[in-house]
Order: sequence, then C-alpha cells, then structure tokens
Amino acid sequence: MCHARRCCFCLSLRAGCVLISLFSIFSCVLNIDYILWVVDDSRDAKIYFPEFTNSNVILQMVPEFATFVASVSLFIYAVGYCKFLVLTYVVITVAQISYFVLYSIVSTVMGTNLIVNAGKPHIIAYWLYLPYNLGTSLYFIYIALSYDQQQRLAQRQN
Repeated sequence: MCHARRCCFCLSLRAGCVLISLFSIFSCVLNIDYILWVVDDSRDAKIYFPEFTNSNVILQMVPEFATFVASVSLFIYAVGYCKFLVLTYVVITVAQISYFVLYSIVSTVMGTNLIVNAGKPHIIAYWLYLPYNLGTSLYFIYIALSYDQQQRLAQRQN
C-alpha cells in the first residue's frame, strides 16, 4: 500500500489526524442538529409522519454517533499513541460508511428517510452529502493508516 507522507499535501500526518478528528466531531454535531431541525421544524415531516416514531430518528442518527466515537478514538490515538485505537477508528468508520450507504438506499426506497421526505432541497443536499461523506471518510482512513505506518516505522528504528 502506498502511504501518504503528508495530510492534504501541507500538514504532518499527526496534525492531519488531529484536524480530521476535530473536523469529524464538528461535522457530526452539525449533522445531528440538521436531522433534529428537519424533524422538528419540517411541516412535511409532520404530515408524512403524524405518529412520528423515535426509531426513525435514531436510525437516521446512528452514523453520526458512530462518527463521533470514531473521531474521539482518532483524536486520542493522535495525541497519545495507543495502537488499538487506529484499528478502532478504521473498523467503526468502515461500519459507519456501510450503514450510511445501505440505510440511505433502503430507507429512501421504503419512503421512511426523514430528510429525503422533507422536500426537494433536502433531497439534493442529502444525495450530494452521501458521496462527499464517502470520499472524505475513505481519505481520512488512508491518512490514519499512513500515520500508523509512520509510527510503526519510527518505533522499529528506535
């Protein structure tokens, strides 16, 4: 595997991991806020879901909570080198990506996706966010694994 030497061509891998974790935490908090805003303030959500089950909201937010846990583990890994945390980050992020893609497809086909059912602007934003999330998550995994490889090589040389 070809490992990165720098994050975004300008940061060290360690600084990149810290920045990635902080960006991911900020992003998942904004996504949780957005989901709750759509559910609470959307007239369409009240029309389509008059009984409004909490399970739909929880299923919609599972990837965001997974991102939060993975980001915290990456931050702890970058600040204090704990070998198993990079594996934790990678496993949780891959599971989050898989869940997010599958949930998006299945819930949209079934008509239970709260954001997609909220209206056209939400549909466009949601389906633009999906490939963006997939691409950035894969790049973040690549940077985290590159930093782990760099740390292992440094330990072998010492």
